[in-house]
Amino acid sequence: MENVHPQALYRDEFVSVIRRHSALEHHDDFAALLANLEATGHFEREGGHRTRPVPFEQSVDDYMAMLASTSSLSRATLGERAEAFEHEARGVLARHQIDKVRFDVVGMVAWGRPS
Repeated sequence: MENVHPQALYRDEFVSVIRRHSALEHHDDFAALLANLEATGHFEREGGHRTRPVPFEQSVDDYMAMLASTSSLSRATLGERAEAFEHEARGVLARHQIDKVRFDVVGMVAWGRPS
């Protein structure tokens, strides 16, 4: 599954907050991970499917909880930075008067065999 966020006015500012606090310097989405496995000879794709984007929205609280469930933005991973991250991220959304975060969800599956 991939979340596809629109290029909204707040997006670059929000991503900047994530990059400042996340321990990961680079994050690969599913497509990039799969391409890397194929390029390095670890996976031979035999097929795949990508669904049409489905609009999705959630409250700021639910969105922040979703981010906190990820490996790079969990409270355990962020440690001392967790409160600062949440404060800054919520600040970006508040400045842009966002009370619901809207994005598209795309389902992806690929099949093949290890090589």
